[in-house]
Amino acid sequence: MKKLVLAFAVSCFFTSAAYAEIHTIGRGEHLRFDPSSYPADMKRNNEVFRLHCTKCHSEQRVVMAYLTGTLSYSRQPFDMDSLQRVIFSMYRKTSGNGALMIPRAHMKNISAYMKHLMMESSR
Repeated sequence: MKKLVLAFAVSCFFTSAAYAEIHTIGRGEHLRFDPSSYPADMKRNNEVFRLHCTKCHSEQRVVMAYLTGTLSYSRQPFDMDSLQRVIFSMYRKTSGNGALMIPRAHMKNISAYMKHLMMESSR
């Protein structure tokens, strides 16, 4: 039994988990994604994301969802299924006059960007 516990402890010590890293800049409320290593189209999508999405909440909230794998407001797992629900609910939001807050063309950019981040974080 002691040998089994010792073997387990040694294997845990020498085995490290490999986590994909999403590059970020800043700390606390100023935490945001670092687009410097993104392809050109994702850099443009990042700008569209920052233009529209930071009107209602901080970028730090989104970064933390990707880093922790948990949605901050519901404590539900943040995976591709919940990402689709979040994107759809953000698309349906309207301004006071009934117009969509995020145009469809921009929503496609934001969706592509968020899916790109999900793929990067799950590698």
